[in-house]
Amino acid sequence: MKKSILSPICSALIIPGLGQVINGNLKKGMVLLAMVFLLFVGAALKLVFFVQSYITRPEITSHRMPGDIKTFQIEDLSSLFYFIFAFAMIWFYSVLDAFWTGKKQDKEVQGEDNIQ
Repeated sequence: MKKSILSPICSALIIPGLGQVINGNLKKGMVLLAMVFLLFVGAALKLVFFVQSYITRPEITSHRMPGDIKTFQIEDLSSLFYFIFAFAMIWFYSVLDAFWTGKKQDKEVQGEDNIQ
């Protein structure tokens, strides 16, 4: 299968950075994989701390009646949107870079085949 097809599909559907590893750019692929991992861990920790603070927040739990539905403001999750935005940018870059690098490598292989 052509690298210009396989590598962006892997970066888009499996994990950003995998396409770079498939194309042979190990450093770039490992950096992207590490960035995605750190974003995932950061977002998970932020979500855990949010849920924990939300459950133990005295102004919410002190006046709640059984069966009341807790409400929260969307601003409470604003930092998670930054994580999502950063992930989207890394994902987009990873897919495009994997495609263009794969396309370049496919042309090089095609050029070598034409020479021989």
